[in-house]
Amino acid sequence: MVCSVNDRGRGLRMLVHDMVEHGSRAIEQVHRKTADRTFFALAEIAPIAKPVAVVHALHGAHLTAVYGAIRLANRGISAGLDLVPTSKPE
Repeated sequence: MVCSVNDRGRGLRMLVHDMVEHGSRAIEQVHRKTADRTFFALAEIAPIAKPVAVVHALHGAHLTAVYGAIRLANRGISAGLDLVPTSKPE
């Protein structure tokens, strides 16, 4: 089967979109688990346990927002590129 340039271009865009989508989820998970270990260790120190809990919650919200924004931008760019014609008009 022969793929046209249009098919290959669309396939490449889909591949890049999926890489950003799934890659950002994987990186977010590693980032969150790494930070959690630090926050859980610091929470064991009684005098700073409450401030650590607040910072941990803020950090989690920030992670969710940042990685969510990356995925939202990725979806927007992907949707925009789907509207761009991939071949010259004849």
